[in-house]
Amino acid sequence: MEVVRLTNAKHYSYEKTKILFINGCQAEAEYVAEQLPAVNSDMESVKKLDKPNVRVKVLIGKDLIQYKEVFNPERKRLASSSVGAQKENN
Repeated sequence: MEVVRLTNAKHYSYEKTKILFINGCQAEAEYVAEQLPAVNSDMESVKKLDKPNVRVKVLIGKDLIQYKEVFNPERKRLASSSVGAQKENN
């Protein structure tokens, strides 16, 4: 996936993650939804999004809070480092 834009939402009170997609891009939106840990993301087809080169938009909701460790890049780096250290010690 190519990330075109990363911005903050207008507010932070979305209870559920929502995926918006322009007409004709439902398959791309479904692929994005499959990559998220919250299986029941709302999906909505719209005529256009705020930028012309954006085809799928994800509004992160509070339903992903329980998965915050999945999105923690520092934790991923630490895990990679510890795996590398274990290989060196063996």
